[in-house]
Amino acid sequence: MSECSHEFYKGYQITAAARLTPVAGDCWQLQPVYRPLAMIAWRSGGQACEKRFDDPKHVFPDPNDALRVALAMAKRYIDNLNAAHANPPDDDTAASTTLGKIPCPDFDVKHD
Repeated sequence: MSECSHEFYKGYQITAAARLTPVAGDCWQLQPVYRPLAMIAWRSGGQACEKRFDDPKHVFPDPNDALRVALAMAKRYIDNLNAAHANPPDDDTAASTTLGKIPCPDFDVKHD
């Protein structure tokens, strides 16, 4: 189970997730915790590119907090990409919509 959010930012498509993380023990008093995960997709030079990352050190009791952190991580990464001019997205805004909606990222998939 997870919460998921989709957003466009500076030509990049961000899909952020607050992934429910099981905690040790069966005590009913334990609160669920959520880990932030984000995936960024864009088209550059006509090719689809993506970057997937998370913050395994931090968990949040509220899925909305985890979503905010995931979006902030993705936007910070994009801002750093734009500053370095590395692999920028195509100027054609229609190209970014051809990616389609990115499914909610999954922690089980190996990422960079």
